[in-house]
Amino acid sequence: MPKYFAPTTDEISQMEREHMETVRKFAAECMVLLENDGTLPLTTKGNIALYGNGARHTIKGGTGSGDVYSRAVINIEQGLEDAGFTITTKSWLDRYEKELIQAKAEYREKLNEIAKETGTHPILVMFDNPFEEPAITAVTEEDISKSNTDTAIYVLSRNSGEGMDRYNKEGDYLLSEEEVKILTFLGKSYEKLIVLLNLGNVIDTSALKNIPGINAILFVGQAGNCTGYAVADAICG
Repeated sequence: MPKYFAPTTDEISQMEREHMETVRKFAAECMVLLENDGTLPLTTKGNIALYGNGARHTIKGGTGSGDVYSRAVINIEQGLEDAGFTITTKSWLDRYEKELIQAKAEYREKLNEIAKETGTHPILVMFDNPFEEPAITAVTEEDISKSNTDTAIYVLSRNSGEGMDRYNKEGDYLLSEEEVKILTFLGKSYEKLIVLLNLGNVIDTSALKNIPGINAILFVGQAGNCTGYAVADAICG
């Protein structure tokens, strides 16, 4: 029986290239359009205002055994840029990333403290204390005015897997108050608003249906290390 190991060199093999292209093709075809008023597919490429916790930190797969080794993960930001779009909300993405990095550092410190107090390995502590993302960074009038576009994409992500499934609370199965406020604001501020659901499990989408100004909702799932490319393929038809 053949054995498969993680690569030990920087050279990408032909087999890897072929497999990534196959996954990219099938992933785009498997994405589900939940709502659309004709906004998708996008027929022209230009400026795009990109927001959401999954825009730069796109989830490729779940936790535990749902996660796999990847040389690199193409997030949705990079996928759109490589497809020819210009992301005009880098400052917002940078602000959210800074807050996320700080939250993860505090989380690791907490895990180590609990592990030391209980004599338990941090990995085991993590299962009982899964990481919770900080509240999504607010979008300002300045973010809108500087974006120089009439089209916005919001990537809503939720992770799940071993030690962390859906819970019936805001920011998890339910949209958080901050997410609803931002999406409502974006719906008023842009002519076109597309919501991408980067999920590995179900959430309550009723709030999305009640927010005016959302033109399209695309379930992209967690499509592996080429998720960003697959998303670009899907929204451009």
